[in-house]
Amino acid sequence: MRDAPFLLIGEGTSEIQKSIISKRLLDEYRI
Repeated sequence: MRDAPFLLIGEGTSEIQKSIISKRLLDEYRI
């Protein structure tokens, strides 16, 4: 799985990063 490195940082951080990335994608592309 490609998210393996994020698991090393911490499960909580990975979830936060995913939410931040998803928000950025929505802001950039405005789906």
